[in-house]
Amino acid sequence: MFKLVFTVALKAELPYDWLCAKNFPVYTLREIEKVDLQLLKARHQGVEILVLITGVGKENSEKAINFLKKNIQPLFIVNLGTAGTNSKEFKVGDFITPTMISDENGRSLKLDTRLPFPDFNRIIADKLISVTDLNYYFNSAAEPLFFDMEAFFQADLLRDSGISFHAVKVVTDYNNLDTKRAFKENLALVKEKLKLVFSFLDFEGKPEITVIVPTYNRAEMLSNCLASILGQTLLPKEIIVIDDGSRDHTHELVAALANPMIRLITLPENLGVSAARNRGVTAANTAWLSFCDSDDVWLPDKLQNQWAFLRQNPFYEIMQSEDIWVRNQVRVNPCKKHQRPEGWIFASSLNLCLISNSNVLLKKTLFTDFGFHNEALPSCEDYDLYLRISRYKAVGLDHKAAVVRYQGHIGQLSSKYEAMDQFRVQTLFELFKQEQDEDYRSLIKSVLVKKLEILIKGSKKRNYLDKVSFYEKIYFAAR
Repeated sequence: MFKLVFTVALKAELPYDWLCAKNFPVYTLREIEKVDLQLLKARHQGVEILVLITGVGKENSEKAINFLKKNIQPLFIVNLGTAGTNSKEFKVGDFITPTMISDENGRSLKLDTRLPFPDFNRIIADKLISVTDLNYYFNSAAEPLFFDMEAFFQADLLRDSGISFHAVKVVTDYNNLDTKRAFKENLALVKEKLKLVFSFLDFEGKPEITVIVPTYNRAEMLSNCLASILGQTLLPKEIIVIDDGSRDHTHELVAALANPMIRLITLPENLGVSAARNRGVTAANTAWLSFCDSDDVWLPDKLQNQWAFLRQNPFYEIMQSEDIWVRNQVRVNPCKKHQRPEGWIFASSLNLCLISNSNVLLKKTLFTDFGFHNEALPSCEDYDLYLRISRYKAVGLDHKAAVVRYQGHIGQLSSKYEAMDQFRVQTLFELFKQEQDEDYRSLIKSVLVKKLEILIKGSKKRNYLDKVSFYEKIYFAAR
């Protein structure tokens, strides 16, 4: 239905005319209760984002959240609006996101400070109190705090709902007797500031995508792979083939195609798939990137469907599609554990990678922000990369199949190593050491320890003493 919903108390806080000019769905609760939601979505060209004007305060917030839970069940709810503060340390117009929110009675909730859309310059603040009594607002304690009238009441109703809640507030006043006048005077500034939140709506109309194809001694498979990319109903701007030191006729095959869309990069020796992909990322000339492993084949509408998905969900910076699995020439159904989630997928991806390189479409800037493929890992490099990204970025999912993945042939990395968790624990340990949030540290640690216990037991059974020593060092460091 609608995957991302923004709640805002007052129409006056929104750049309303600016949003309407973009055909963006903005409705009051009373309006949306009277319309067919499917028709409403179609009216806005299938956009899966909604702004809901709730009205001010606890009662209106609760009515709005109950409606959203019952009728829409979005992946994300982001409460936008204004906040006062009792600290001159913060400026009028500052964006803030609190780490804790509470009500006047001291009930508190930890808030997810990530955003499910492109981030911007904001302050991660300690605490926000949602109030119903303005006397409390004016007579608050001396500690630096922020105040609003909605966020806690909305978040409280979303406990254990599976819907992630986030808050972005613009500072308008300093929690004093001048608050009402300052709030009204600063509404024009708030409207301009909130345009930055919605900047992802200026989604580039012309799709410019680089497809990166790493390959090593797979000339015959590469031929089918490239044919599927060149046969796309939406063609990429460029295809970069990285020949990772092949000794077969890969170079001759690509040269024979003589296609100006294809650029061949030849590595002097076999450096591994991570190094090959990284060379492709560095060489790419577009904002959006897609990978295709040379043993995979794309369905003809892969890129077209993915771009259409991003037009409807322009807040995503990374997304993937479903795929078809073929093992030893027979189509098979993936196990339940391989089912691809959408949204905040970090926790569900800790056990094994739930993003496939050949299925993904992502912004090139994510490599600048979160690093490239880890060239020190001989396998599970995709697991490593996408955990780093999904820790802070929501991941979209188009349920249309886009890729045919061929499994069971000689040369696959998954068949080369008997215990893939030997590489996953290296990633998990690095994440554990770097993680600052205690909840996420605990989450990573639980998966890491479980994998290490299995690896230690298996290595002892096979008398791999060096591996036992290596795993035990990590185990005791994590414990």
